[in-house]
Amino acid sequence: MDFSKIYVRNSEYPNKSSIALLTPKDVRTLTQYGFAVFIEMSETRIFPDDEYLDSGGILTIEPWYSQLHHDCLIIGWSPPVELDKLYQHSHLCVSNRATEECLSKFENTQSSLYFCETVLQSDLSLYTLAGYVATSLGLSHLYARLVEQRTLGEVGQWKTKEALLKLLTYYFHDWKTNTIGILDNHSQYGKGVMSMLNDLKMEYTHLEKSKIDTIHQFDVVFICNNEYPECTKEILDTIYHKERKHSVWIDVSGEITKHLHSLCPRHSTIYKPVLEICDTLDIIALDNYNLLFPEITSIDVSTMILNIVTSITPLQKDV
Repeated sequence: MDFSKIYVRNSEYPNKSSIALLTPKDVRTLTQYGFAVFIEMSETRIFPDDEYLDSGGILTIEPWYSQLHHDCLIIGWSPPVELDKLYQHSHLCVSNRATEECLSKFENTQSSLYFCETVLQSDLSLYTLAGYVATSLGLSHLYARLVEQRTLGEVGQWKTKEALLKLLTYYFHDWKTNTIGILDNHSQYGKGVMSMLNDLKMEYTHLEKSKIDTIHQFDVVFICNNEYPECTKEILDTIYHKERKHSVWIDVSGEITKHLHSLCPRHSTIYKPVLEICDTLDIIALDNYNLLFPEITSIDVSTMILNIVTSITPLQKDV
């Protein structure tokens, strides 16, 4: 299929609405390659609509399922919610989360669904960045709770990995007795967490399946992708362990927080991203921190999508 036309969707989710899936700079690059790039108009995206116009983009208020865009490669953060509008469409998504209903609908409507992580098998900067941010949030939050009662607002002030390392090295130069665990260190997220911890010269433990029942013993746990879905209940059962020390779980992949509804009636949001499940456990869903670093996230996402669109033809379908 000829993907000479691209349509960039807005996110349906408030915590993603400021992220630009393509930057104006990369839109200009695509138009110079001969692509027609349609940008759904937005009042919340970090780059204003006018910058896309100046870069050769075509602003539109028509939704992705309009007949005008039927032959476009449609780019979004997640699969669309308007599944009833699908018919022989092609979607490229940053997030690889899709329900069985969604996958079935794509297949039944002869539509195609591509995931960035599948298309690009190399180390993706977006996922590595998420690992860096997860590390900073987990360590900073535990430090704030146990030592200084510091807020996490400062975490969003860095622009580069080097600046973040400098900040964390200052905070944790005397980190000796605290323990760190990583669940699924094989994922792209896990590689980002390990890279940051290695740079900080901090020791950590890989939580293999046989060690999941010890998860309550760690000060910070990074859940990077639950590679043992059958153990989700076992992980949740440790929440109220009588020997639990005060700890922080950073749910990088979102695999655990989506199962917390029966334990905690509240949901984490971009305004209250920390769930205080009990007196000794805080859980942070990394999804809710995108607003802290929309510019650097946008640049990384856009670079990834630019590489996919310009270099991979035909795309390998996930559905």
